[in-house]
Amino acid sequence: MPSASHLAFTVVLSWRNTPLPMARPGEERRGLLEAVLDVQGLRVRVMTTHFQHDNAASRLVQPETVAAAVEASREPVVLTGDLNARADAPEIAALTGTMTDSHARAGHGDGATHPAEAPNARIDYVLSTKALPVWSRVLTSDASDHLPVLARLVVVRR
Repeated sequence: MPSASHLAFTVVLSWRNTPLPMARPGEERRGLLEAVLDVQGLRVRVMTTHFQHDNAASRLVQPETVAAAVEASREPVVLTGDLNARADAPEIAALTGTMTDSHARAGHGDGATHPAEAPNARIDYVLSTKALPVWSRVLTSDASDHLPVLARLVVVRR
């Protein structure tokens, strides 16, 4: 077991949840959850979201809110989420234009995460700014209808 000097301690400095837009009334409310973390003196903004699964019009407007939050961040950003769209979809392109897709940069395999029992679509992501993806892989699990994505990132200190 590593000594305490090798462990990374993290402190949550702030957090917020921003509602995402809906294209039609009555859709399930979606949000962008953000937390600014202090990891051994380095501030990192971690975000997670879940885009609408059954309305492409909502999925097209939801990335605008996320992209604005990423652009406004002074800290490096790590965004995770079930974005319910394949990597070549316009809603993903709206984010990967300014963010690095960890699987596209350093992934193993096809990255398919859905459905968990026989994955054939990559719709779950780890995206980042000011970070270098070292590796990214899809894990096996029966905890959800999606498979989890695990990525190792090196955040750039400036």
